[in-house]
Amino acid sequence: MTQPQPAGPGDPSPEALRAARPDPRAAMERLPFRKVFAYGAGDAGCNTAFAFAGNFLPLYFITVLGLPAGVVATISLVVLIWDAFADVIAGRIVDSTMTRWGKFRPFILFGSLPLMIMTVLLFTIPHMGSQGLTAVVAAVIYAVWGFVYSMVNIPYGSLAPAITQVAEDRGKLGAARTYGGQIITLLLVLVISPQINQHQGDADALQHSITVSALGFLVLGMALFMITFFGVRERVFRETPKLTVRQSLRVIRTNRPLAFLCASSVIFLGGMYGMQAVAAFFTTFVLGDATLFIWLTLAGVVANLVIAPFAPKIIGSIGKRRGYLVGCAAFVVGGIIMLLLGHVFAFALLGYFLINLGVGLNNTLMWALEGDTVEYGEWKNDDRAEGATYSLFSFARKMSQAVGRYLALSFIALFGFMSGSDAVATATNSSDHVRLGLSLVMGGLPILMGILAAVVMRFYPIDEKTFRTMVEELHERREAEGAGTGAGA
Repeated sequence: MTQPQPAGPGDPSPEALRAARPDPRAAMERLPFRKVFAYGAGDAGCNTAFAFAGNFLPLYFITVLGLPAGVVATISLVVLIWDAFADVIAGRIVDSTMTRWGKFRPFILFGSLPLMIMTVLLFTIPHMGSQGLTAVVAAVIYAVWGFVYSMVNIPYGSLAPAITQVAEDRGKLGAARTYGGQIITLLLVLVISPQINQHQGDADALQHSITVSALGFLVLGMALFMITFFGVRERVFRETPKLTVRQSLRVIRTNRPLAFLCASSVIFLGGMYGMQAVAAFFTTFVLGDATLFIWLTLAGVVANLVIAPFAPKIIGSIGKRRGYLVGCAAFVVGGIIMLLLGHVFAFALLGYFLINLGVGLNNTLMWALEGDTVEYGEWKNDDRAEGATYSLFSFARKMSQAVGRYLALSFIALFGFMSGSDAVATATNSSDHVRLGLSLVMGGLPILMGILAAVVMRFYPIDEKTFRTMVEELHERREAEGAGTGAGA
């Protein structure tokens, strides 16, 4: 008997897709370590671009290109809002796709190289002769980079719910993302921070050094993406080959858990991204040594790596929602220490560790929670819209970047932070007034945002019992559909 072939782009009929779908029981099988590792490698690949921009793009724009902090704040706000909408466009494209490699993996295969090339271009923007024209060129390249990133990251993030429906394994996939992203973040800081310290006051030398580093991370990023593409498979089948716009909107419009998750994520991550945008400036001008950013980052990475393996255990013991509230508490306590005592390096290290303990826990739980909202959307509407659901969640995360970076950079601009790398800018940015502004961002944002995020998450409607009930009912539906298809054949 001839085995059915997977559906390709030219044969996306429901009949073909039903023939190609995996055994529904496969989605409930436990994942081996190699598949969890392969999935985590994809987030490491994404972070060779994302963490590069998140940690160093504001510094690059202000120090190397000489753009004022207020201008960089505006660029970040406009471009990241555009990126948020780009995520929705990407999600729509993903939900309209089915190939012989699946729905999500082809985007990783074909989109990773353009993403890495755009990352190199993002850090090699030429001076255009005037500050205004340079700002426009920087904004355009940043916007293109953001869209290409969305076309890789949306399918990558949407892939997790398609790999498994086992709650603990989804926690492991979330933890793998945390591990992959944090290790690359540390590597980036280890490579770039000494360059900032070495070339302080010499923008041209710093530009050359960063360009060489970006090319090296291009190669690394491609290798990591290929590990993900070849290492995982999609095992949760969505019956409908292509959702209409109306179906996609219905799935996300009626998804109350997704709304609460997105709202809390915007607030919580806004605090994190705002703090991240000025961290390199904080170590340079408040702590007095740019290379101390390495130690802060190491503390943050250790915190993330320490907490990530416990996420599945936390899910099993107190549930995702309560675990998220614990993460908010750590975030707030770390912010208090950073605000009051962060000018002393030892306390800055402690505060940053606690902040990232909360970030690591909640980031891991967010990915698991997002997967639950996919199940909720299918359970409620009978349509499975991984791309639309993940793209809305990613929209919220991008909005958190826009809000967080805009608030942070605008705030330090109000306190007189100067662009450039000359002696005047260095002296001004080392003044008590500017240092106070940097400290207020590093500590005050986590306090405010952590409290608000916890308040919103208190109303998240899916508990662990509800989730188990949803998955059981969906599993029964799929088995019934499979039995019906077999009977019809």
